[in-house]
Amino acid sequence: MKIVFITKQYPSNIGGIEKVIENFRQSFSSKGHEVFVLNQNGLTKNLFEFNSKNSSFGIKLFFELLKLNPEIVHFHGFRIINFFPWLACKLKGIPCVITPHFDYNTSLFREKVNFFFHKLMNFNKVLAITLREKKILESLGFKKIEVIPDSVDTLKFSPLGEKNSFRKKFGIPKKDFLVLFLGRLASNKGIPYLIDAFNGIKTDKKKLLIVGKENPAFFDTTYKYYASIAKKLGVLDKTIFAKQLMDDEVVEAINSSDVLVLPSTASEAFGLVLIEAMACSKPVIGSSIEGINEVIIDGFNGFLVPPKKSIELTLALEMLQDNNLRQKMGKNGLILVKQKYSLMAVSEAHIRIYLELVH
Repeated sequence: MKIVFITKQYPSNIGGIEKVIENFRQSFSSKGHEVFVLNQNGLTKNLFEFNSKNSSFGIKLFFELLKLNPEIVHFHGFRIINFFPWLACKLKGIPCVITPHFDYNTSLFREKVNFFFHKLMNFNKVLAITLREKKILESLGFKKIEVIPDSVDTLKFSPLGEKNSFRKKFGIPKKDFLVLFLGRLASNKGIPYLIDAFNGIKTDKKKLLIVGKENPAFFDTTYKYYASIAKKLGVLDKTIFAKQLMDDEVVEAINSSDVLVLPSTASEAFGLVLIEAMACSKPVIGSSIEGINEVIIDGFNGFLVPPKKSIELTLALEMLQDNNLRQKMGKNGLILVKQKYSLMAVSEAHIRIYLELVH
């Protein structure tokens, strides 16, 4: 089957839509499907290189899709108006699927315009990644919605055991309690609350590892800003900033940690890093907000804590200093991943939908 993905950005980064697309590209390609990823920022799979943006990007896609003539087109995200490529699909009779990835803000006028156009497009299938997203999409007037969660490649993200040398590489003592944050350094990720909570842990044998991509355009999304908070709280010497890690190093970082924390202050589309940590048999802590609360079962594979509540987060972290509890929750999380979130199972669900639409 010839499959085209259309998205705003590509290739992949830590977390997010781009990583999901890259996982599917690799999975579908390994099964013999032809996969092309088209985006407005330049790099694409196999054939095309676009440097244009916005409407000119859509017009170029219109003609490229007419030439390529795929069997299915899968749009990812609402942040670009997909009218021109959608029109190409309609002219050629190509089924269209869209996964919004909760990539929208219902209060913004620009997003309302996007909703209006996307509803008019009447996609053959709309894929929600959570039940909450399905309900919101239904309330906005979208039809033909099915829930398929995000996935994790369990061949890549898995327990490493004693093979891991990450702690030695970064000078982290083997017995130190290692807390990990993994993701974009965005203002809605709640990193200051994590640093504050980390400071409250009643042990001197601890380290906080912050891994992710900063955004120098804003002061509060830089390593310098978070370092200043750690310094003010007196834990800068126990905080490690790993600005950019290779994919295999990310897996090693997760395996080296004792717990991964996603302390977001606003709703998450899903929280991909959570299932990546669970696939490595690690317990997870996240804010009790929509998106995250569909992945973490409080007390089973980790803990849910109220957003912006450093004291409650500290208490959850201190509970996970218990090695037996960490192992139990880590095993539970791994079971959940195998049951619901493995790339193989989620890929098969996508292919099933594609085949239903094509035939």
